Order: sequence, then structure tokens, then C-alpha cells
Amino acid sequence: MARAGTLANMLLPILCMGLLCSCSTWPDFRALTAEGEANNAPIIIYGTAWTEPESDKASKIGFINLQYKDITSIRLSTARCGTKGTVIGVGHVMLAGPFKSRASFIADASWADDAERYGRLSSGVSGIAVITRIQILDVDGTKLEYMDKEVGSLLDKNMRNFCSNFGANY
Repeated sequence: MARAGTLANMLLPILCMGLLCSCSTWPDFRALTAEGEANNAPIIIYGTAWTEPESDKASKIGFINLQYKDITSIRLSTARCGTKGTVIGVGHVMLAGPFKSRASFIADASWADDAERYGRLSSGVSGIAVITRIQILDVDGTKLEYMDKEVGSLLDKNMRNFCSNFGANY
């Protein structure tokens, strides 16, 4: 029985990575790092796996800390898409560090408010489609904030982070 538990613990990170990546291959971390550095970004997010706020499971966020200093926490404000491209805020998730400099992570994201705060989102996997704001707190107390279009510079170019004008996208 212990062997089955150990095998499951070894496979869990691989399964999480599969959820985060839009393709079936391991991310090219060198290319992601180069992309983030070209954008002068402190982090680059390469994948998300959202859960409902009322779920007992944490959402997973894959990212690389591109800085030469550690990060204490990352706060991601999220939204879902409504009709005709409207963006409907649904709260935020927190990633609690520390996250070492120049390293890659798949971090558990905890919803920061009570589940009732978010209301019933939508059918499917939570309906989260957009990250609207990213706040980063470094270990030295420096606070970085990226909002609206600035958020795109912190996301892998292959990630979709917009609401379509052609109806609901969740």
C-alpha cells in the first residue's frame, strides 16, 4: 500500500503539469525565460488550472520567478467573460511563497475570500478566463503591480487572456 502512495505522490506533479500546459509536451523553460526577460517581466506565468472557489482543491499556477530576488507572495485578480466581451470580476487567488529567484514553480493558489463572495460562477471549470491584475510582493518589501493590458507582459504568449466580443466565453 505504501508503494501505491509513493507512486501517486510521484505522478501528481506530472499530472498537474499536464493540466497546466495547453500542449502535451513539457514547457520550454529557456524560451519562456527569454520571453519574460524580453518583456522586462519579474515573472512569467505559463499555465493555469482553475478550481471553483468553493472547492476544497487549490487552483494551480505555473510560473517562473525571473528576478534575482525571492518573492513572498503573488496575488492574481481574476474574472470571467460575460456577453459581448464584458469582464466580470470574481475575486482573487493568493500564491504564498517564498518563491526562490530564477526558479520555476507550480504553486497552489488559494481563493482569498469566502466562496459566497464569488457567487456561482458558471458551468464547467469555474469559468475563469482572464487575469486582470497581478500583484507581487518581494522579500525585500518591494511591491509590483500590473493591471489590465500590462498583465499580458507577464503571461506566456500562448496563453489566452481576453474576452471575445462574440458572446460568453466560459
